[in-house]
Amino acid sequence: MRCYYASASTTSIPGGYTQEEMLGRKASEFVHVSDFAHMALAKSDTELTGKSIEMSVDVRNKFGDRIRVRSRTQLLRDESSGKVFFLTRSVPADQKLSDL
Repeated sequence: MRCYYASASTTSIPGGYTQEEMLGRKASEFVHVSDFAHMALAKSDTELTGKSIEMSVDVRNKFGDRIRVRSRTQLLRDESSGKVFFLTRSVPADQKLSDL
Protein backbone atom coordinates (compact mmCIF):
# COMPACT_ATOMS: atom_id res chain seq x y z
CA MET A 1 0.00 0.00 0.00
CA ARG A 2 1.31 3.41 -0.95
CA CYS A 3 0.36 6.73 0.53
CA TYR A 4 -1.50 8.83 -2.06
CA TYR A 5 -2.86 11.41 0.36
CA ALA A 6 -1.80 12.59 3.81
CA SER A 7 -3.66 15.15 5.88
CA ALA A 8 -2.02 17.87 7.93
CA SER A 9 -2.97 15.88 11.05
CA THR A 10 -0.01 13.57 10.41
CA THR A 11 2.07 16.05 12.36
CA SER A 12 -0.08 15.39 15.47
CA ILE A 13 1.92 12.20 15.96
CA PRO A 14 5.02 13.10 18.02
CA GLY A 15 7.92 13.38 15.59
CA GLY A 16 5.40 12.91 12.81
CA TYR A 17 6.06 13.20 9.13
CA THR A 18 4.83 16.10 7.06
CA GLN A 19 2.30 15.46 4.31
CA GLU A 20 5.02 15.79 1.68
CA GLU A 21 7.27 13.27 3.45
CA MET A 22 4.53 10.62 3.43
CA LEU A 23 3.32 10.88 -0.16
CA GLY A 24 4.33 8.03 -2.43
CA ARG A 25 5.87 5.97 0.36
CA LYS A 26 4.78 2.48 1.40
CA ALA A 27 2.86 1.98 4.64
CA SER A 28 5.50 -0.57 5.63
CA GLU A 29 7.98 2.31 5.93
CA PHE A 30 5.97 3.68 8.84
CA VAL A 31 4.48 0.64 10.58
CA HIS A 32 6.78 -1.07 13.05
CA VAL A 33 7.85 -4.54 11.91
CA SER A 34 6.13 -6.10 14.94
CA ASP A 35 2.76 -4.98 13.53
CA PHE A 36 3.20 -6.00 9.86
CA ALA A 37 1.15 -9.19 10.25
CA HIS A 38 -1.53 -7.33 12.22
CA MET A 39 -1.80 -4.67 9.49
CA ALA A 40 -1.97 -7.27 6.71
CA LEU A 41 -4.78 -9.08 8.51
CA ALA A 42 -6.68 -5.82 9.05
CA LYS A 43 -6.29 -4.94 5.35
CA SER A 44 -7.64 -8.37 4.34
CA ASP A 45 -10.55 -8.10 6.78
CA THR A 46 -11.44 -4.65 5.45
CA GLU A 47 -11.34 -5.92 1.86
CA LEU A 48 -13.52 -8.94 2.67
CA THR A 49 -16.12 -7.21 4.82
CA GLY A 50 -16.07 -3.65 3.48
CA LYS A 51 -16.30 -2.49 7.10
CA SER A 52 -13.92 -0.07 8.76
CA ILE A 53 -11.56 -1.49 11.34
CA GLU A 54 -10.12 0.22 14.40
CA MET A 55 -6.82 -0.94 15.86
CA SER A 56 -3.77 0.15 17.79
CA VAL A 57 -0.40 -0.23 16.11
CA ASP A 58 3.18 0.87 16.60
CA VAL A 59 4.61 3.21 14.00
CA ARG A 60 8.06 4.67 13.53
CA ASN A 61 8.25 8.43 13.55
CA LYS A 62 10.80 10.20 11.39
CA PHE A 63 13.38 9.99 14.18
CA GLY A 64 13.01 6.20 14.37
CA ASP A 65 11.13 6.25 17.69
CA ARG A 66 8.36 3.72 18.21
CA ILE A 67 5.01 5.44 18.81
CA ARG A 68 1.69 3.73 19.64
CA VAL A 69 -1.25 5.08 17.61
CA ARG A 70 -4.93 4.31 17.24
CA SER A 71 -6.00 3.88 13.62
CA ARG A 72 -9.23 3.49 11.72
CA THR A 73 -9.01 1.98 8.24
CA GLN A 74 -11.81 1.89 5.72
CA LEU A 75 -12.06 0.64 2.16
CA LEU A 76 -12.72 2.97 -0.75
CA ARG A 77 -13.40 1.58 -4.21
CA ASP A 78 -13.23 3.62 -7.41
CA GLU A 79 -16.38 2.51 -9.24
CA SER A 80 -15.06 3.44 -12.70
CA SER A 81 -11.69 1.69 -12.46
CA GLY A 82 -12.40 -0.91 -9.78
CA LYS A 83 -9.25 0.12 -7.92
CA VAL A 84 -9.27 -0.31 -4.17
CA PHE A 85 -7.86 2.29 -1.80
CA PHE A 86 -7.60 2.28 1.97
CA LEU A 87 -8.26 5.40 3.99
CA THR A 88 -6.43 5.26 7.31
CA ARG A 89 -6.64 7.87 10.01
CA SER A 90 -4.39 7.77 13.04
CA VAL A 91 -4.08 9.68 16.28
CA PRO A 92 -1.66 9.29 19.20
CA ALA A 93 -2.77 6.42 21.44
CA ASP A 94 -3.82 8.79 24.21
CA GLN A 95 -6.40 10.48 21.95
CA LYS A 96 -9.79 9.23 20.76
CA LEU A 97 -10.37 8.51 17.10
CA SER A 98 -13.43 10.72 17.37
CA ASP A 99 -10.94 13.61 17.79
CA LEU A 100 -10.24 13.36 14.03
